[in-house]
Amino acid sequence: MRQLFSFKPTSMIAALLLAACAVPARHDAGPRETWGFAAASEAWPAKLIYGLDNTDVVSLGFTCHAGSGRAQIVVFVSEEEETWPERLELHSGKARQTFDLIPPVQADLPVLNADIDPASPLAAAFAQTGQLESTMGGVRRSLGAADNGERRAVSDFWRSCVGDRSSKPNR
Repeated sequence: MRQLFSFKPTSMIAALLLAACAVPARHDAGPRETWGFAAASEAWPAKLIYGLDNTDVVSLGFTCHAGSGRAQIVVFVSEEEETWPERLELHSGKARQTFDLIPPVQADLPVLNADIDPASPLAAAFAQTGQLESTMGGVRRSLGAADNGERRAVSDFWRSCVGDRSSKPNR
C-alpha cells in the first residue's frame, strides 16, 4: 500500500498554524437577546423583558406593580392563534414550574399571560442566579442573563415585585 501523505512534525505544526490563521475571527452576528428592566412608574408596571437588543422584537417578559407581591408572565406570540402554546415550563437551578398560558380578552399585541408568585422558588432562583430556561411548544431555550448588568436587571425586577408579605392577608 502506498503512503499518500508524509508529514514531518514541524511541517504538521506549520500547517495547523496556517490553517488556524485562515479561519475567520468570530464576529458578532448582530443583535442578541438580552434582559432589560424598566422600573414601575405611576402609570406603568415594572417590566423585565427578554428580546433582541435595539429592536422591538421580544419573546418573554414579566410585569408587576411594585411591592404588590404579584407578577405576571407575558409571552409574545404570532398572530396565528392556532400556533399558540398552551403551557410554558420555566426552570432555574432545581426550581421548576409549569404555567397554563391564557390569552387576554383584549390586547393590542398577541400575548399570552400567566400569574407567577415573585416569592416562589423559581423566581427566587432566577433573581439570585440570572439563569432561566423555558420549554414551550416542545422547544427548550436558555434565557440566562449573560453579564452582570443583565443579572442586576433580573434581581432588581424581582426585588421590586416581592413587597412586604408580613402585612398581607393569607391567600
